[in-house]
Amino acid sequence: MLLPFELDPEIIQHIIHSQAGSIGKAIIELVMNSVDADATALRLTMTKEGFHCADDGRGFASRNDVLRYFGRFGTPHQEGDATYGRFRLGRGQIMAHAKTRWASNDWQMTVDSRSMGYNYELDDLEHGAPGCSIEGTWYEPLNDLELMSAVQEIRDLVRYTRISVELNGRLITRDPATEKWDFEDEYAYYRAKEEGAVSIYNQGVLVRHDSSHLWGAGGLIVTKQAIALNVSRSEILRKTCPVWKAIAKVFGPLADKVSGELGGRRKTEARRARSALSLLSGAADVGKIFCHEEVITVLPGKRHITLMDFISKAFREHKGTYTVVLKGSDIPKGEGIAGQRIIQVLHPQTLDRFGCHSVEDFEDVLERVIANARPAVSHWYRELKVPQCAAFSTVKKAYVERTSIVDEKKALDKETRRAWIALAMVPATLRRCVCGC
Repeated sequence: MLLPFELDPEIIQHIIHSQAGSIGKAIIELVMNSVDADATALRLTMTKEGFHCADDGRGFASRNDVLRYFGRFGTPHQEGDATYGRFRLGRGQIMAHAKTRWASNDWQMTVDSRSMGYNYELDDLEHGAPGCSIEGTWYEPLNDLELMSAVQEIRDLVRYTRISVELNGRLITRDPATEKWDFEDEYAYYRAKEEGAVSIYNQGVLVRHDSSHLWGAGGLIVTKQAIALNVSRSEILRKTCPVWKAIAKVFGPLADKVSGELGGRRKTEARRARSALSLLSGAADVGKIFCHEEVITVLPGKRHITLMDFISKAFREHKGTYTVVLKGSDIPKGEGIAGQRIIQVLHPQTLDRFGCHSVEDFEDVLERVIANARPAVSHWYRELKVPQCAAFSTVKKAYVERTSIVDEKKALDKETRRAWIALAMVPATLRRCVCGC
């Protein structure tokens, strides 16, 4: 016997509360509903006690629409009838944060999950209210900081939404077509920059900030076509969404170009982090990254070197060993040890770059990275071995700091000596200025 699956009524509680993130995210769901209702403008007021938003969209056309689309969660949209909506679940988010009253055309719906459970009250309005108006009272009033944070989040989330959105009397949306972009096609607007996250807007609404190490650069993507998202609209379905795949093919080279234009002048941390990720994943160009990308940060001076240089020096000068500084307070001691060329000392930033929380994590990562790189470099780097890590605590105990007076002419190169002489003259110059002699 073939039987259908059923949903327990308690799933409504899960739909409302499991989606509920921040107040800002909940408000954005209302904005997206306005877009789907063909609104051209939305006015939003936020206070510590509650909120009010009103749009000029088509609202609910009939009582049956209210029952079917407001009173039922999960009714799917038909292809092409909505910009953002898929299964009419998003409105549940605001119900976790506030008691709400919805007015649309000839109907009013009141929802208070704390006193009414998962039910709503439907009433007829004597005087019609075109569009849709929603008034809410927070279950937990906001303090000044929470209100300011929610307002800023909303501003960020709806920045490129195609309708006009006013928040507390100020217009907060902008038209992406009026801005300058690095590239534009039928899928999206694209802008890449050297540093920072990659902010991704799905048809004008912020979805997420990709870490720069995923792309090797920062930037901004505002899609023209819808990208597939998870139910809470917080993650992109990257493996299955054809629109996103097309967008990624365009933005990837743009990010590479921005990163590559720096050349030898300055390689960004985003580029180093992305290179580390490529080494871990065994990317197609792992051999090139192994030889040319500076993924290891060492002392003294927080210098960046390639993995090949790090391994070569470990075996050439330090009997196949290195050490790692884990605490920032140990960096000065590490500077001294590295300055004496006793052993290679890794800066803690190296561990962060490879996602390591301990020396043991880094040892495991180093083995994996070298295993990934070995096939690509074995034709010329025949003995690619893994160096051994010496505990920094042991190295630190064995290190004895020595201080001695040296001749500046012997210890300093010409350029450094000129700077040293100039600094030495500063006190005398100050005395002449103060004493007038």
